[in-house]
Amino acid sequence: MSNNFDNDPISYRRAGDVAVDAGLRTFFRSVYNYMIAGLALTGIVGYGVAYFAFQDGSALGALLFGSPFRWVVMLAPLGVALIFGGRIYTMRPASAQMVFWAFATLMGVSLSYIMAFAVSSVGAQQLVNATGYTGPTVLKAFLSAALGFGVLSIMGYTTKRDLSGIGAIAFAGLIAAIIASLTQMVLGAVFNIGFFQGGAFDIIISLVIIAASLGLIAFTTQNLKGLYYHARQSGDDDLAQSYAIGGALSLYINFINLFLALLRIFSARN
Repeated sequence: MSNNFDNDPISYRRAGDVAVDAGLRTFFRSVYNYMIAGLALTGIVGYGVAYFAFQDGSALGALLFGSPFRWVVMLAPLGVALIFGGRIYTMRPASAQMVFWAFATLMGVSLSYIMAFAVSSVGAQQLVNATGYTGPTVLKAFLSAALGFGVLSIMGYTTKRDLSGIGAIAFAGLIAAIIASLTQMVLGAVFNIGFFQGGAFDIIISLVIIAASLGLIAFTTQNLKGLYYHARQSGDDDLAQSYAIGGALSLYINFINLFLALLRIFSARN
């Protein structure tokens, strides 16, 4: 996800020179706290939905995953990100929080199928066998994503090199991967074209998403430093809070993309 603010390299250099600023540390603490809370909410909602949806004969499961409504469940987070992803930076903090928590909740519903491993029903275990999303696989993907996120976010925070070029390339790569994924979904599921039904094509898409997500994590972290100093110079505490929430949403989305891509690769080995 990107935003519409000026990516001035001078702002980055200024931010790098005063990285020990206490206000900057507080700002990033707020960003990461929002992000972690959003991930926790997604996990809780995902488990709750999975618990009820994957019970044998569940009407909720039939609605969410066995009817045309599944397309709403699948695409709702993408719609929210497209509509509010850039606007959230300029919203009032209360409105920005509503968008953030709503997105994390929708993502929990959308990704609840991943939590099927935690449900002891015949249907849930059949889904686990079909996807390869076992408990150890999900944990390995999550820890790997957390490690990659931490390394690239630290890199984005500490480097004085302008990462706007990397951010542009990474964003273009992510868009290309999304288009390829949608193509895979349509041609593989609707037209039953074998080449697009997983395998090497899915691995290639996942690798592109991993590279793009890591690049965007570093770029977004660096860009947030410039946004913080913009808010501090304006003396607007509400603006700084909105920037923090918007940055948390951007990093949250990048983390989820990274996690899902790693999960697909790890599950393909099972």
